[in-house]
Amino acid sequence: MSHCLWNNSGQDNNWHLVNWESVCMQKEFGGLGIPDLRLLNMCLLNSWVKRYNLDDGKL
Repeated sequence: MSHCLWNNSGQDNNWHLVNWESVCMQKEFGGLGIPDLRLLNMCLLNSWVKRYNLDDGKL
């Protein structure tokens, strides 16, 4: 998602005017409300591990 926002083509030095944590912050707190996909992926994987452990290994 950051490549879409900042157009990191690799040819020029692009300056990021705001850090990624501020972009991912909720709109109510001054951010743009863009979800952090790394954090969402970790949450999903953890929920699958929890479900696997609670259901006696059923997938």
